[in-house]
Amino acid sequence: MISKFKNEAQEWLDKHGKVLKVLGERELLQIKNEVLDYRERLADDPPRIDELKVLLNSITEIKDMTMMMEFRIFDVQERFRTLAMYKQHVDGEKAQEAAVLDLRWRELVQEAKLKDNMLQEVKKHFAKVTQSEVAEFQFSIKSLFEQYQIEGPGSPEITLDKGLQLLEEYKAKTLEFNKKKDGLILAEKLFNLPISTFPELVSIEQENKKMQVLYSHYSEIKGSFADWSSMLWSKLDSEVLKVGADKFDKLRKKLANEYNGHPTYEKLSLMIKEFKDSIPLIQQLKYSQISERHWEKLMKNTGTNFDLNVKSLTLENVFKLNLQNYPDMVTEICTEASNEAKNEEEISKIEQVWKSTNFELSSVIKGGEETFVLKSNEEVKMLLEDQLTNLQQVASSKYVAAFLKRVRHWEQALNRISETIDQWFIVQKKWIYLEGIFTGSDDIR
Repeated sequence: MISKFKNEAQEWLDKHGKVLKVLGERELLQIKNEVLDYRERLADDPPRIDELKVLLNSITEIKDMTMMMEFRIFDVQERFRTLAMYKQHVDGEKAQEAAVLDLRWRELVQEAKLKDNMLQEVKKHFAKVTQSEVAEFQFSIKSLFEQYQIEGPGSPEITLDKGLQLLEEYKAKTLEFNKKKDGLILAEKLFNLPISTFPELVSIEQENKKMQVLYSHYSEIKGSFADWSSMLWSKLDSEVLKVGADKFDKLRKKLANEYNGHPTYEKLSLMIKEFKDSIPLIQQLKYSQISERHWEKLMKNTGTNFDLNVKSLTLENVFKLNLQNYPDMVTEICTEASNEAKNEEEISKIEQVWKSTNFELSSVIKGGEETFVLKSNEEVKMLLEDQLTNLQQVASSKYVAAFLKRVRHWEQALNRISETIDQWFIVQKKWIYLEGIFTGSDDIR
């Protein structure tokens, strides 16, 4: 029983020993490679400032990581000590390397300090070069900042589309300048120089962040406009536009808390307001009986031109009219369209009535023969009177210009019909009265 327990315990030790050995050897190799890599870097004699920066950075890394490296080395040595204590098989050469690992690191640190002392004169020379580069870079940033204030994405003079383009350009520029700034700050640290600040670059970055918020919303709104622009006017649901306008107006009010007064916000705000103001006018046009001649009038009065085909008319064409700038004119044209539609409907009713109206005949026996005469029809006479009255009202309307020719035609036609009927009955009445005399008298016959 005891022997079995010992065997199981040994098996357990062997398994854990293997894991400990793998981890120890792996970390040993890693530290050896790092020491070797740093030693190769220290052997360089850099002729240029960029190579010197790499070397000085390596020296700084060695100094800064000494405490952490000592912990790592102690951990490796403790693993190998534990393996030896429990009589686990360990490669002798690797055990020896682990034992002197702390010595190798101290030697490297000493080499780094020595190399740093040897580079003092070189560092002084390149420190002056770095100071010159920093001064030149600060001047470049100030120039960029001045240009940004005058011609940047937040300039009052530019359009939102141009501002969106400029924002991307200045984001790329600030990224490039930040890389340069980071390199110079690293050089100042390496050469023990005071760390410079670049407030203008910070200001540009902060303003870009503000601009990013505004122009992101602009891109979203512009995308919605593009989607809506492809809608056919004949299939337009103006409620969709109203919902979109209300959404954008809420956004405008929310942004005002932080951006009110900013030129870019004011342009975006105006764009949203104009769009919202145009919605009632678009709805007026949509629900009025506007025809092609009214579209032509809208184009003429707004100074806009596009190929007019009511069937293929899209919302893009309507947006081009900038209706929000002409509310009174749009209302006037819609009123005109509605009244003209009523007038045209009245004329069309008259036309349709006379396409189907018939005169009734009655049978009369004279001299043993059947004769047909026009039957008196008061309804027709009343209809004529009503239609002439309605035509007079249409003719007196200020919205009759488009149909004046048709009105005049039907005024003449209805008067002619009325006169003809009157004369017909006069002649018919006389004929009935005289017919017996002429047909009954042999002398007259």
